[in-house]
Amino acid sequence: MTGEHTTKVLCATRFTCAIANGKVREMSFGIPFKSHPEARDTLLDLFMHKWGTPKTRDEEGKQTMVFRDEEPRVEAREEGDAWHFEIR
Repeated sequence: MTGEHTTKVLCATRFTCAIANGKVREMSFGIPFKSHPEARDTLLDLFMHKWGTPKTRDEEGKQTMVFRDEEPRVEAREEGDAWHFEIR
């Protein structure tokens, strides 16, 4: 399979994968915390335990936390009542 395709799987957490040449090239997902606001900081602590302290950048007018700048790049930002992740 050649070219780039995007597949969305709908469930409690939505994952979006960009696939090129049969391999996942990018993945994004959100982790909502609206129903449990206290989970916001707990989730951030878990992310930092996994990937370390992020570098904060202002990208496209939004504050983005870059946990890993090399491949695969791992970044997160708060969007409304959820953490949104991109791994590329």
